[in-house]
Amino acid sequence: MRKDILSIAVVGIALAGIVVYTGTRPAPALSPATRATTPARVSLPAGAYTEQTQSYAIAANYPTTTPLAHGANEAAITQMQNYIGDTIFQFKAGGNSSNSAAGAK
Repeated sequence: MRKDILSIAVVGIALAGIVVYTGTRPAPALSPATRATTPARVSLPAGAYTEQTQSYAIAANYPTTTPLAHGANEAAITQMQNYIGDTIFQFKAGGNSSNSAAGAK
C-alpha cells in the first residue's frame, strides 16, 4: 500500500516538474534563415494560379489570409505560395508526361 502511494507521488512530482519546466521556457525564436522568406521559383498571384497548355492544366488555390497574428500570417501565406510554386516548377521541370493529357495515350 505504501509503495503504491510512493509511486503515485513520484509520478505526480515528475509530471509537475515537466509542466513547470515547459511552462517557464520561452518558445524558440525563428532565425531569419528558418523563416519562409525564400521566393518561389514560379511567381504566383494572390490566392489562385491557373495555367492551361495542350499537355496539362494547373489550377492552384490558397488562402490570402489566416487567423494568425500579423507577422505569422504573412509568413504562412508566403510559405504556402512557395510550396505551391515549387510544386508547379518541379512538375514543369520534370516533364512528367505520364501524368499529363498528352502522355495518357
